Amino acid sequence: MNEAAKLVTDAVIGNRYKTIVAGRKVYTIYSPCIKVICRALNEFSHIELPGSDTMIGFLSGIGEITPYLVRGVAALIAGNVDNWEQERDRIAAELEEATPEELKDAIEISISLMNGRDFFACAALTMNVATMAAKQR
Repeated sequence: MNEAAKLVTDAVIGNRYKTIVAGRKVYTIYSPCIKVICRALNEFSHIELPGSDTMIGFLSGIGEITPYLVRGVAALIAGNVDNWEQERDRIAAELEEATPEELKDAIEISISLMNGRDFFACAALTMNVATMAAKQR
């Protein structure tokens, strides 16, 4: 089955989620909506690695970036719920037990659920509408 057909069938039957294991717990990550993506990106935007050109510099910065990394992943897992901040903080506390590999896998899985083609299609459609509106008749 080609990729387009798989995306359509997954959307129709509701397979827009993935399961991860992190910190000895199992979580389900659903395809995030725009505000959930923004919440995670807000956390990830605090991550800076000024001394990352050497291994020692990188290792010295791990303690500073880990809380933001964990909170970003937790925001993606929490999803679009009313009490998202409390849910994110609860999940983040649990994710402190996760290994770096588990966090990496969670981020990769989350990214795979964010279909960039949809955003580009929306942008292309809005550009077409703007062009049609700007043309004189």
